[in-house]
Amino acid sequence: DHGGHGSPGADVARRAVGLAHEALLYERLRLLGVAFETEDDLRLREEEKTPDAKLATPLLLRWRDSRGRTVERFVHWVDSKASFCDHDSFQSACITQFDTYARRFGPGLAVHWFGYVSGVVEHHAAAGEHDTRRAASSVLVSDDFPPKGVELVQLEVDVQAHMRQCSKT
Repeated sequence: DHGGHGSPGADVARRAVGLAHEALLYERLRLLGVAFETEDDLRLREEEKTPDAKLATPLLLRWRDSRGRTVERFVHWVDSKASFCDHDSFQSACITQFDTYARRFGPGLAVHWFGYVSGVVEHHAAAGEHDTRRAASSVLVSDDFPPKGVELVQLEVDVQAHMRQCSKT
C-alpha cells in the first residue's frame, strides 16, 4: 500500500480532476467565442512545453485595483491548475512552466481553480530569485475563468502577425 497522495490511485484521481478542469476552461473559452489552440493542438506542432490554451489573439484583461485605478494586461495563454496556489507551488510553477510559456508566447493567466494566496504573484515579482521575478511579472493568477470582476476584451487584429509585418518594413 502506497497510501497518501503519492499512490497510483491518488495520481489517477488528480489527473482526472486536472482534465475535468481543463475541459471546463475550454468550454468557457468557447462560450466567450475566444479562438484558441489546446495543449494537444500545440503538441501536434511539436511544441514542447505548452500551456493548456494558447490564444489565437491576445485578450485584454481590464479591472480596477484596490485604489480604484484601471489596470490592463494582455494575456496570450491560459493554464488550468486544479490545485491551490501557495508560495511554494507558485515558485515551482514559475520556474518550470510559466517562465517558459511567457518567453515563448508572451504574458499569460494561470487559473488555480481551488484558490490562491492573496498577493502571491506580487510577492514573487518583488522578492523572488531573478527567474522567478521575471516569470511572476508575466503571469496573472485567478481562481476562475473568466476572472471575477475582470472585463475581457477580445482583439480583432492578430497582434503578433501585425508586429511581424511591421518589423519587415
